[in-house]
Amino acid sequence: MRNFHAWQRRTMRRADRQLWGGLLLIVIAAVVAVWLPSALDRSGTLAAVFAMLRYLVALPLLAGATFAAMGAWTLWCLHRDPLMLYYRHDGR
Repeated sequence: MRNFHAWQRRTMRRADRQLWGGLLLIVIAAVVAVWLPSALDRSGTLAAVFAMLRYLVALPLLAGATFAAMGAWTLWCLHRDPLMLYYRHDGR
């Protein structure tokens, strides 16, 4: 395959973005999960809506964990390739 190492470098950059994007999504969802219960008073008219939204925050947490795991796994696989390590340390 031509330009195989260029493909590997692009894939590593994509996996880096996926890993850090997933971790950022986890942090944002965790902050929202902590902030959401105290957003309104518990006796307000939207208290039931905010209680339901608190459980929906689990979906971005799961998505962020999935993205981070996929990015980390891709980086781990590419770091195991000795040619890729040679090219990274060689500066090409």
